[in-house]
Amino acid sequence: DLLVRERKFRLLFDYNDAGIALHEIICDSVGKASDYRFIDVNPELCNLLGYRPDELLGRSFGELWPENSRQAFFSQFEMFKQKGEVNSELHLIAKDGQDVFVILEGRIQQDVDGNFVRTHCILTDITERKRTEETLRLERNRAQSYLDTVETIIVALDTEGKITTINRKGCEVFGRAEDELVGQF
Repeated sequence: DLLVRERKFRLLFDYNDAGIALHEIICDSVGKASDYRFIDVNPELCNLLGYRPDELLGRSFGELWPENSRQAFFSQFEMFKQKGEVNSELHLIAKDGQDVFVILEGRIQQDVDGNFVRTHCILTDITERKRTEETLRLERNRAQSYLDTVETIIVALDTEGKITTINRKGCEVFGRAEDELVGQF
């Protein structure tokens, strides 16, 4: 029964742990995607971005992107159309101005004539993972800068004997760049 299936879908949509959005595709006069507008969102997406549903519905998806990355997404739409799907990491801006990082998994829905109707997207929050990666990167860089001030060769090896870290002095002595030495025996 159609009503029963709609209720099941709505439960999956509304109570999913990932953000879900349906976007209407707005095309320019030559059929190139120029915008995506929210036509349905689940509560988790609203929680993730800090908006109420009525604040997202009808709004451009591009408005949630940092200014410098909006055009890149739209320029990749032709590839998205050809594949019919996308799986990408995105940087979005929440209502409160905070950075939000997500994995976007999207599919395009077409009408019977092959025209693009809407996208179905699942957005999984990876903000904490990205913050942790950035913290680790900064700590590694800081540790490397300490190692590079020492005038003694410092090398760290993994359990197999491969180089995992080498300081500036070690690179000088071996006459090779760090990225050439890391991973070597």
